[in-house]
Amino acid sequence: AGWPDASRPTLIVGHEPTLGDVAAWLLDDDSGHRPLKKGAVVWLAQHRAGDAKAVLKVAASPASVGD
Repeated sequence: AGWPDASRPTLIVGHEPTLGDVAAWLLDDDSGHRPLKKGAVVWLAQHRAGDAKAVLKVAASPASVGD
């Protein structure tokens, strides 16, 4: 996907548990997994300082995203 060095935003669509595992890895979450509900949206941005590879900008449940 070229992230985080892509010149344009990158959209990744996936399934659990892989997507939650990737989110946890990018956020340096020690639990190793960040469970996501079906239809959830997670927006990560490149972290330019510190140990984390990314920072969490938004985590939205399917109900908050709307129909």
